[in-house]
Amino acid sequence: IVCKAQKLGKHVCVHTHINHANEISSDFTYRAMEMIQDLGVVVRNQTVLLNGVNDHPNRMLDLQESLGEIGIEPYYVYLGDMIPGSENLRTSLQKLLLLEKETRGTTTTITATTTTATTTTTISTTIAKSLIHFATRSEFAEKEKMI
Repeated sequence: IVCKAQKLGKHVCVHTHINHANEISSDFTYRAMEMIQDLGVVVRNQTVLLNGVNDHPNRMLDLQESLGEIGIEPYYVYLGDMIPGSENLRTSLQKLLLLEKETRGTTTTITATTTTATTTTTISTTIAKSLIHFATRSEFAEKEKMI
C-alpha cells in the first residue's frame, strides 16, 4: 500500500498515540519503527496530556526524547476529551500552559510539538514554540466551565 501510494505521489504518514516514555520499551518497537521509516513513511506521535502520567515537565521531556531516539516526530499534545468517567485523568488548560512554559526551549525544533486543547481550541506548540491561538474567547470560556 505504501509503495502504491508513493508511486501516486502521496505522502504516507502514520500517527502513534504514545503517552509516556515507558511505552517505548521493547526491541520490537525499535525494529517496527525502523522498518516503517525505511519505507519512507513519516511517523508522528499524538499525546494525550494525562493527569499523573505525563503532566510533569520531566516526564514530557523524557517522552519527547524517547520518541526522537526512535525517529518518531512529536506532533500534537491534546487535552483529554470530556468523557464521563475519565475526569481523574483530565488536566486543566492552566496546567498545560504551565507545562509549556516550563519546557519551552529545552528541546530542538525537530522535537517541537503542537498542542491542541480541543478540536476547535488550539494552542500552537508546547515544547519549543510559544504562539497561542484560541478559536474564540467565549467558546473557550464555555469549554473551561465544563472541565
